[in-house]
Amino acid sequence: LAVHLFPSDAPLAQHAQPEVRRVALEQLVLRIKALGLPGPAAEVCEELVEPPDPRAVRAAVAELAHLGAIKQTASHARGGGVGSSAERSAERLTSLGWALTQLPIDARLGKLLLLGLVFGALDECLTVAAALSSRSPFLSPPDARDRADASKRNFAQAAAPRLAGAASPGLAGSGLAGFGAAAAGGGGDAGRLPSDLLACLQAYADFERRGGLGDAGCGWARERLLSIKTLQGMASLKRQLLEALSGAGLGVANGQVPPGLRQSYLESLGRRSGGGDGCRQALEHWSTRQQQGQQQGQQQGQQGRGGARLLADAPSAPPGRAANPPASPPPVSAELLASIVAGALFPQVAYVEAPPSTKTGAPCPADAVRLHVRDPDQGGDSSLPGGGGGPSVACVHPSSVNARSDGAAYAASPFVAFHERVLTTKVYARDVTPVPPLALPLLCGGRLRIENDDGGGGGGGGGG
Repeated sequence: LAVHLFPSDAPLAQHAQPEVRRVALEQLVLRIKALGLPGPAAEVCEELVEPPDPRAVRAAVAELAHLGAIKQTASHARGGGVGSSAERSAERLTSLGWALTQLPIDARLGKLLLLGLVFGALDECLTVAAALSSRSPFLSPPDARDRADASKRNFAQAAAPRLAGAASPGLAGSGLAGFGAAAAGGGGDAGRLPSDLLACLQAYADFERRGGLGDAGCGWARERLLSIKTLQGMASLKRQLLEALSGAGLGVANGQVPPGLRQSYLESLGRRSGGGDGCRQALEHWSTRQQQGQQQGQQQGQQGRGGARLLADAPSAPPGRAANPPASPPPVSAELLASIVAGALFPQVAYVEAPPSTKTGAPCPADAVRLHVRDPDQGGDSSLPGGGGGPSVACVHPSSVNARSDGAAYAASPFVAFHERVLTTKVYARDVTPVPPLALPLLCGGRLRIENDDGGGGGGGGGG
């Protein structure tokens, strides 16, 4: 809460700035493109009674282009006199953009949920999206700060993705209990780097498995200095997001999301299932029904083709149970979740500069680690780091679980995704998540350009 005090004679505006001049404009640009209004989004916004800053519109279009929601192409329009032509940008929605217009949420969160649908990690992505929209569930009281930091590190190490060597164990059931058994002591593993967002996911999943908002779950959360109010808010946000997906019909056609879901049903289902949010239970129940329906259809088809005798000879199942029980969903790995987060947050991805000591060869100390972030506002080619004008520099926020990680921790992958940058005593990146190297070319959009830098020009460099 910020309170601004002004003297009685201070010149104050009679009215607040309109919302279109105060908020991000990605949703407005998506609506303009979905309505099919002619011309670029910047020209359409100029027709508003109180138009937004043109730079804000251009920034929103650029962000959507980086997300893969809008494709920009150059076109020529007549204007300015006989025979003259001016080059303008033609913007059209991609398939991802059309899907995002169906969701009344931030474009990045919408892409996160859609990637969760694609990779079979919807419930986990719902939790991460709720964490991105909420305050941190980790409390830090002044009289127990060390204990709070240790609790957060334990959750983060348990969910840390392995960026080198063998993959981490999968996510089974409703939690991440299988992750990082060797790293639970806080020492870490080679190739493992903790994530702030996956730490929130781990804490929320463990909270649900221990009874959620029941007495047992609340007592467990208090012992680990977790905010029960924030966890409750995350559960409510998850139900809202799943209802939005169901209402938009996304994931319904392929049987991943039940149609017509309502928050009240999810809440009651969570209470009946032991105090959870009800989202995982609804998704698993619907998946089971879909698989049973497919099995029944296959059996009926076999009977219609004369396979009744084979079915009659098959061993019967106990009453009320399918002959072939549906297979449980495959586990979700921390590496996949970190890749999905990077794909959703791109271009908010940084390159980690942590050179070792030139004298002793010791790893770069944690307070000297710097993040190089592409800043498209600096002009130039925005597909290059720094937008052609050089990268911006930021530091890992002190509240991050990676604030104490030295340069050796980033040896497996020098890339991290972050949620936002804030300026206090310096520029900090918050909610840092390590990025597996292959996630960048596979999920982070943009063109993959191959350059020949041998200086001779022979051998054929390429572009694509």
